[in-house]
Amino acid sequence: MVTKYNLTLLALTLFLLSTSLISAVDVISPYNKENPLKLSPGEKTNIQLTLKNTDRENMTLRATVSGTGASILDGPLYPITSGIEIPVSVEVSAPEEAEIGENYEIEISFKDIKTTDGGLLGITSAVTIRIPVQVVDKKEDSRDLIDLKQNIYVILGIVAIIGILSVIIKKEHNLK
Repeated sequence: MVTKYNLTLLALTLFLLSTSLISAVDVISPYNKENPLKLSPGEKTNIQLTLKNTDRENMTLRATVSGTGASILDGPLYPITSGIEIPVSVEVSAPEEAEIGENYEIEISFKDIKTTDGGLLGITSAVTIRIPVQVVDKKEDSRDLIDLKQNIYVILGIVAIIGILSVIIKKEHNLK
């Protein structure tokens, strides 16, 4: 006879067993919908993702890439210790024929390649990250760098003026 107690005990046992079979991993990327990777047509760059094993067990992940112009540089297998973060290098290139303003995504999936012993069913971790890529004009992309250089020059100029003024004030104070 099945009682409420037996059902509760069965549900609790299944829950505890299932949590030991599930692995967890996070992928951290500097790019998202609000901050896409910006490349000009034909441009190639290397980006770095970070894998973090949030599970209690060590695992090995296999990376696969889908999308235009992306490849894993240091994979495809990533052994990762519990609680540790490791870098993943990805080369991304915009096609030569890409139109300015075009947007596309690169999809990178990481799957735990855990094998099951004795035919037992195990649930493995898998995570997919989508990296948005925006095709921009070289001039537009370099404009950000020019603005940064101008800001640095302004800050250096202000620091130099403050330094000169402090030396002048110090000399005047020593003359009195």
